[in-house]
Amino acid sequence: MPGWKYYSLSLLLYLSILAGAIFIADIGLVFELAGGLGGSMLGFGLPGLLYLIMIRDPKANIGVETKGQRTCNKVGAVLVIALSLINFVFVVIK
Repeated sequence: MPGWKYYSLSLLLYLSILAGAIFIADIGLVFELAGGLGGSMLGFGLPGLLYLIMIRDPKANIGVETKGQRTCNKVGAVLVIALSLINFVFVVIK
């Protein structure tokens, strides 16, 4: 990484952390956002993502599921990932 990119990125990260420290009065909000995102991604998003990564290989699960079942499972995995994002929104809004 060139020096100017490194120092620019470092300055940007430093200024964003400084702005967060100045403007966020309640640290509980930050923990709530991090916990909501982490919980919904671990519970819903990660299993769906891992399934999509696993079936990238056309030979994976060849004897276990038919082509139609694989298509339904892909759709289900994408829906689970989408629902994890919706769950995150509802956790934050309460």
